[in-house]
Amino acid sequence: MPPIDVGSLKPFLLLGGYNAADLWPTTNLAMPGWLLLVLAPRWRHTAGLSLVGPIVSATIYMLSAISMIITDDGSGDDPDFMSLEGVASMFRDPSAVFLGWTHYVAYDALVGRW
Repeated sequence: MPPIDVGSLKPFLLLGGYNAADLWPTTNLAMPGWLLLVLAPRWRHTAGLSLVGPIVSATIYMLSAISMIITDDGSGDDPDFMSLEGVASMFRDPSAVFLGWTHYVAYDALVGRW
């Protein structure tokens, strides 16, 4: 796979103009919660502290998604969620991959807490 040209990534307007590469380290915010769930599941603060990562990730996801919706990329192509080809074509955009991964991280951490 060819390297990603970080300079070509679109900024997320609602996240201070940061792009997917700038925000990528935030996807690891769920790790401390997972460590608490694995190492100290019965500790009285685990339930509350393990929510911090998913809440931050969900907020970043929501603001990223809205930013992508309100930013016109000039292609004129609407996302196609009804076919495999349409979804695969959306994930050619590194910003969409970041969006999808952030969604997965938030959802996965919440299901893990359950």
